[in-house]
Amino acid sequence: MCEYQVVIVKEAQTVHNMEALSYYLPKPMKSTILVICHKHGTLDGRKKLASEIERIGILFESKKSKDAQLPVFITSYLKNKNIEIDSKATAMLADFVGSELSRLTGELEKLIITLPNGQNRITPEQIEVNIGISKDYNNFELRSALLDKDVLKANKIIKYFEENPKSNPL
Repeated sequence: MCEYQVVIVKEAQTVHNMEALSYYLPKPMKSTILVICHKHGTLDGRKKLASEIERIGILFESKKSKDAQLPVFITSYLKNKNIEIDSKATAMLADFVGSELSRLTGELEKLIITLPNGQNRITPEQIEVNIGISKDYNNFELRSALLDKDVLKANKIIKYFEENPKSNPL
């Protein structure tokens, strides 16, 4: 048998009598590692449960990633898997998927699986085919067109956005 057992309470915010755990915490079983996962917000620090967790264990808060951190996350995630990615492809993914890391890693895994044998670089074309982001009509290209003062290209992209509002939110 194992020396420890791990007990995970998922989505603890839905448990009605979570405060009852504060009676267990002062004398926990030495063989148990208790993990309490609380989504969409933080545990109320004024309650007895939070103070007991801080006193005898670790109260860890994982803050939502900022959009500016996404390109670095994408690059390092893929680097750990010996995969490279174009900077344009990185920007497309960050813009389209957003800062929800579970969704982002799911899309990255999908791209890794669909890479042809012997290829270890993700391109904008692969993102367009496998995820559905248009490499010509996306927020990244609109910004580039505006910065380059390419009025024709910017208007084409805006027209595409108007015709396909669900595929390219602004």
